[in-house]
Amino acid sequence: MELRLLRTAVAIAMVTATFVHTDAGSAVAESHDRPAYRVDELASLGGLASAGASINDRGWVAGSSDLPGDASAHATLWRDGTLTDLRTLGGPNSAVAWPVKNDRIVVGVSETATIGREGEDWSCSAFFPGEPTHHDCVGFVWRDGRMAALPTLGGPNGYAAGANRRGEVVGWAETGQRDPTCISPQVEQFLAVRWDASSASLRLSSTGSPFPVQASRFVCSARSRDRAVSCCNRPTPSSAPRSTTPSSRSRSMRRACGSGSRCCCR
Repeated sequence: MELRLLRTAVAIAMVTATFVHTDAGSAVAESHDRPAYRVDELASLGGLASAGASINDRGWVAGSSDLPGDASAHATLWRDGTLTDLRTLGGPNSAVAWPVKNDRIVVGVSETATIGREGEDWSCSAFFPGEPTHHDCVGFVWRDGRMAALPTLGGPNGYAAGANRRGEVVGWAETGQRDPTCISPQVEQFLAVRWDASSASLRLSSTGSPFPVQASRFVCSARSRDRAVSCCNRPTPSSAPRSTTPSSRSRSMRRACGSGSRCCCR
């Protein structure tokens, strides 16, 4: 419910707005009645809810939009006044949920046609409408009208969170190994991942330890300037007080990990 409240009835792209306040407490545009911003209403795929999560330097807005009936949602791209349904990898849902700082590709997550073998509520499910479907879900790269799946570490599920201008995609993926420290419904171990999407091969370029904050298992964004990554959750001893993650997507983090302060894959 928390996440659904954050999703607007219609996705809106906004450029910077600057206000000054009058003595009466009202807000007016800084440039004497001339608007310093513009609000564009973006079309939907027919459902009542949609959301733009990312905008790049070309003005491409990416996010998700519910289909008619609001039982499922698809990753969506708004560019040059055109709405594009990015579709899925065979399952009912897909989405772009984090910023993508690349002018050629779009990355996100998509369910496949396969029902998960472990019944996990994988990270993707927090960004889709309704109850978890238990379909396997993996990261994707969309380029030139084609969606391609990103490889995992051997498990059924993965998550692509962000991409930088070099085509480096970061996220996390399951290894295929059952981990007894996981908190239900999570069963399999997962680790931080970086993919190279600069070419059509979509190869897995590194996992786990190469990242700057080595205790983290969640990698949610890639910065172009210094090739660093931002990490949004760290495991702590199970006896430590529970806390929430700093990310606004904490519901997804807690669902994937089982708690906000202790990651199940150590």
